[in-house]
Formats: sequence, C-alpha cells, structure tokens
Amino acid sequence: MGSEASDASQDTEEHVAQGTPPPPPPAYPDPPPPPYMEPPQSTVSQGILDDAASSGMWIVPTALMAPAGTWTFEDNELSVVGGSYAFSDNFAVSAHTLIPLG
Repeated sequence: MGSEASDASQDTEEHVAQGTPPPPPPAYPDPPPPPYMEPPQSTVSQGILDDAASSGMWIVPTALMAPAGTWTFEDNELSVVGGSYAFSDNFAVSAHTLIPLG
C-alpha cells in the first residue's frame, strides 16, 4: 500500500511540473441492487383485482361486495350519479340521483 501512495504522489508531482491537472480518481463501482422482496399478500378478493368495476352498487344483489371502509362513486350515461360506502364486507349503503339536464 505504501508503493501505491508514492506512485500517486509522483504522478501528481509530474502533472504539477507540466502544468496539467492530475487525472481523476478511479470511479467507484455501482452499489449492488437491493435484495428482491416478495410483495405483501393482498387482502382484496381476486375478482375485484381482475375487474374493479364488477362491484358497482345497485339495488340488486351483487356477486362481489366492496371491502369494508370503501367509498365508491359511479356515473352512468352522464345523467345518473351515485355513491356508496361499504360498512362491512357484507353490507353497503348507496344513493343515486338523476342530474337534471336542460
């Protein structure tokens, strides 16, 4: 290690004597990428993940319910709007209204 330091000082002295800047230090290698981590397991039904619009709230039974604590907003045909809130995984309340046009 002592010879490397003396080589570097000689190289610097040569560049100073010639009036040129010394060469830049060697570049450090890129750090390794972080280790791969599996994404956390989803608690949402696979049906909802496949088609998020499949749980649209109407006054008819649905095959898929929105997860508890979920708010939804719907608009149909530009004149009917509505919203819903799922109190639990099995119970949701929704309200819809007709927007007066004209």
